[in-house]
Amino acid sequence: MDTVQIGQWVLRPDVDRTRKAHSKLALSGAEECGCAGCMNFHAIRPRLMAGPFGQVLDRLGISPPWEVEVYHTCRLPSGLHFYGGWFHFVGSIESGQPAWKVVESAASFKSADFEPLFPGLAIGFHADVALVRPVFEGLPLVQLEWSAELPWVIEAPEPD
Repeated sequence: MDTVQIGQWVLRPDVDRTRKAHSKLALSGAEECGCAGCMNFHAIRPRLMAGPFGQVLDRLGISPPWEVEVYHTCRLPSGLHFYGGWFHFVGSIESGQPAWKVVESAASFKSADFEPLFPGLAIGFHADVALVRPVFEGLPLVQLEWSAELPWVIEAPEPD
């Protein structure tokens, strides 16, 4: 396995094992949920994946649309919507700080410490994985977390 550098992180993805696991999935996290926020992400995903973010995922063996989780938090003053989510891939982090930092004033609270990939989208990596799908159980995993400012593109009422 070769290493890949993305921002401050040096990663060692197992692209073949990641693709093999993803090939066993039937639905993305957004499709499994089906709420309006997730369906908006599902609709906007092809545009998001057509740029640098899709290239990063491809380098790690992540075959969109296999996000584990997507969440919508709010509409921003700009009119865009703040989203977050994560993907899993088989591999390890060789170097780089975890994407979540413990806030000094409250040891149980963590704050995102992502790096911008391009304007309106930031990413980070860590090994404290959550919501592991059965096809990934028992494998060494890295979680790629992201946050993005995205437009509302579906006909469903736009949340605040």
